[in-house]
Amino acid sequence: EIRSRGRLELEGAAEWLASPVTKNKGPRDRSGRHWFETEFDDVDWEQIELPDDNSFGDEVKHARFYRSYFHLKDALESLSAVFSSDDGIWIYVNGRSLGHWGARENRGGCVNDPLERCGVNGTVQPVPIPQDILRPGRNVVAVKVNNGECCFTYFNLLLTRVSARVVSTSDR
Repeated sequence: EIRSRGRLELEGAAEWLASPVTKNKGPRDRSGRHWFETEFDDVDWEQIELPDDNSFGDEVKHARFYRSYFHLKDALESLSAVFSSDDGIWIYVNGRSLGHWGARENRGGCVNDPLERCGVNGTVQPVPIPQDILRPGRNVVAVKVNNGECCFTYFNLLLTRVSARVVSTSDR
């Protein structure tokens, strides 16, 4: 037996929710839970499709927060996040920080910007999600995108599942 890795994209059925554009550093729900916590109540957030491209005009220093849910059959599955943003991006999975890329708070600096509207554009390869963050059943991904320079935010994120499958030696 030979084991190989196959890929299955999760983004096809993903539904995303987005907060209103805000100057707030991070919304809380009526129970005081932060936007990145798994039990945060996002019922009032708008359902959107990605990529999300927002224009604020000449105003600066705004943020938008996003949440989505995905289900895993077991915690042994491996996932990676592939994303782009203008400007800084903070990603949480199940309430735990996956990381921050791009600009610091209220600064300019895009990540993987496909629109090439950004003066500073960093490249980030797919980021593996540690398996100790994932759990069987419902999982939550929460994202903050901060616009620090001018005029717009852009955000896109795909979760890619990588799983092992058996391939017979005759298939080689």
